[in-house]
Amino acid sequence: MASDGEEKSETENNDQDVIPLEVDSSLSMPYLGTLLILSLSFVMLYESDSIIIGCMVPILGLTVFALFLTEKLGSGVLKGMKLPLSFAVPLSIISYYNENKNGCFSFYDGGCSYPSYYELPKAFGAAFGVGFLLYGIIKQTKGEKSYGFGIFIGTLISTLIFLMATIYGWSSD
Repeated sequence: MASDGEEKSETENNDQDVIPLEVDSSLSMPYLGTLLILSLSFVMLYESDSIIIGCMVPILGLTVFALFLTEKLGSGVLKGMKLPLSFAVPLSIISYYNENKNGCFSFYDGGCSYPSYYELPKAFGAAFGVGFLLYGIIKQTKGEKSYGFGIFIGTLISTLIFLMATIYGWSSD
């Protein structure tokens, strides 16, 4: 028993030993919505066999979803989306022209000869994608949840734009 007249249970420990079991679920529904949009998009890609439809539907779906979330989470969502997109759009254009000029398909490495710069857009795209995801996670853990979630959505959209531009550039004559 405490001296102030308050009763403490036998299982209660010092404040240093208590692990908070509260879960911050403020972004759980937006993440579930994002996974639902991506899942439906992959089903559409499988059914349509078109990379344009398979990429444009999730791009449009995620953009509309982000606009909807702006009203719920604040303007940080759109601000966060701008950062990865500002890098992805120019990189996607470069990748399109790179694949259009140098793209070649061979099951074996000896079938195609690529210039030394051929892999650079893909390497930069992968590095930016991982970097932005980590930056978004850091922003969310530091309390800027809507901005961090915007970076997450922007990175997904950027990846889809880059994928669509690369494949379309490779497959066009």
